[in-house]
Amino acid sequence: GQGIAGLIALTGFQALEANGIVPTISGEADLAPNSVPTAHAMIEMMRLGFSDARAFVCDPQLPGKGSKSNEWLLDKERISKRALDTFNPQKATICGEAVPTSGTVSFQVADGDGNAVSFVNSNFCG
Repeated sequence: GQGIAGLIALTGFQALEANGIVPTISGEADLAPNSVPTAHAMIEMMRLGFSDARAFVCDPQLPGKGSKSNEWLLDKERISKRALDTFNPQKATICGEAVPTSGTVSFQVADGDGNAVSFVNSNFCG
C-alpha cells in the first residue's frame, strides 16, 4: 500500500505543478525546507495517497472491503481531479496518514554506470 500511496502522491503533486498551484521544482532551492509551499503540497499529497491506500488497497477476495484495481488507483485523471479538488494551499485539509505500525520499508536504485543507493527505514512501534 505504501508504494501505491507514494505514486498517488507524486501524480497529485504533478497535477498541482501542471496547473500552476505550486511552483515547478527545478532545483534544490525549490525543495523543503527551503520552500514552505512546496513542503505543504508534498505533505498534503502524501496524505492523499495514504487516504486512498487505506481505503482501497486490500485483498480483492475480501468481500465488502472496497478493493480497487491498480489501474483505477493510479489513474492520472482520477488522481489529478482529486488533488485539484481537495488541495488548499493555505491549510491542511486532506485526511490521511500512514498506519502507525512497526515495519521496514526499503528501496534501491541503480543507474547504467553502476552507481547505486539503498534506503532502508525501519520503525519499531513508533
